[in-house]
Amino acid sequence: MQVHEKSILLPLLPITMLAGTEPDLAIWGPVVGAFQMYPLLVRDGAAMAYLATNALYLIMMTGLVPKGVMAYSVHSSKWRLAATVGLLGVILLHSLELFVPAPVNLPWLFDRLFVSYGFVFIAAAMVYLNYRQWHQQHAGHAASKKQQ
Repeated sequence: MQVHEKSILLPLLPITMLAGTEPDLAIWGPVVGAFQMYPLLVRDGAAMAYLATNALYLIMMTGLVPKGVMAYSVHSSKWRLAATVGLLGVILLHSLELFVPAPVNLPWLFDRLFVSYGFVFIAAAMVYLNYRQWHQQHAGHAASKKQQ
């Protein structure tokens, strides 16, 4: 199986660059990128590093440390719900891979599930960010409305 390794960086770049306006989305992008690469990381013997790094990153970025240490926390209820549902799916997939053996005729099943689940996040982020782009008020448009 071919895991895309660096190709996840292409959609993550614009998501991360919008951290100023979409911080909740930007927090979860790198986690999804690592999640999609999990099958490759397992083969390379880096599964524990994946787990530790993601746990530390999420603790720091979601404000589970005292508020004085981190100024930002996931505060929007819609994003908190989406993040919770997404994280539950990640936990479920990791649990299934750990406790349920893949069918003999589909040894790559869990690898495909990890990559496909991550793709849903990236596709949804693309649709959402395109929607936001096309429905934002432009400075020139808002100034012309004020003059009328």
